[in-house]
Amino acid sequence: SFSDGILKSMNLHHNAADTVRAIGQVAEMGFKQELEFIYGYPGDTAEQWVKTLEQALGYGLAEIMIYRLKIIAHTARAGAVTGQLEKRDNRLIAEEAIRFKAIGYELLEKAGYNETIERSFSRDPGWFSNYRNDFMGRQMDNLSFGFWALSRFRDRAFQNPRGQDLKEYYQAIKENKLPVRFGWIETRDQQLRRNILLPLENRDLLKQQFQDRLGVAAQEVFGRKITLLKEHGLLEEDAEYLRPTKTGRFFIDEITQSFYHPDFLPFPRDKYKDGPLNPYLDNETLS
Repeated sequence: SFSDGILKSMNLHHNAADTVRAIGQVAEMGFKQELEFIYGYPGDTAEQWVKTLEQALGYGLAEIMIYRLKIIAHTARAGAVTGQLEKRDNRLIAEEAIRFKAIGYELLEKAGYNETIERSFSRDPGWFSNYRNDFMGRQMDNLSFGFWALSRFRDRAFQNPRGQDLKEYYQAIKENKLPVRFGWIETRDQQLRRNILLPLENRDLLKQQFQDRLGVAAQEVFGRKITLLKEHGLLEEDAEYLRPTKTGRFFIDEITQSFYHPDFLPFPRDKYKDGPLNPYLDNETLS
């Protein structure tokens, strides 16, 4: 953020002037720059959000990423931001997030930036994170090295130590061990769901890729959901790809809930309205 007040609420130790100075220094060194902005912090306003984005657009950045504040607790004690959000009505938080997102899309598109991969906007349609597209969108095997690194293969993944566990990471290396904190093997159900929802969340689904990986067409597994989302103007497809429409891209976090296992949906069934797009419908475990 370019708001000192919001930065303070984030418990960050720099101010807006520090950010501006860093942008100038990096530009002088000739690097392309990407800045990431989180919207939805308690106390943020639409006016401040507009001001932040307009300031960012003045720097001629190669890429700008905007994404909604989401709280994932790493400790038993809730932080200050979590406490502030818990005092508010979740419906108001969701409505505010949609307004902030719409403001972001409008300002960025007017300035010539278009979404190239989820939440990332660039003037050059070919300039985006190939790593992110390969790892998340194309679901390619990925072996990662370093603290906090996540590696993923067709049916399994493992995570190196994260958070404050640097000692654990280096101790494992000294002992000539892989510094892996935990890992998991995915069921057939999990593989089918991951290989449709993550590609759609990030860019698009290459239908032949799904067929080659899983031995079955996406339409055979998720045909009813795909058809409904197309009928509601949220997905479109051609011979090669299944992709979100412009409206679908805006609501992609909600759309992909259609492919979640019921155990991982963010709300219980009674919190969703009845209707054909209720994510609990036609959502039995996949073999």
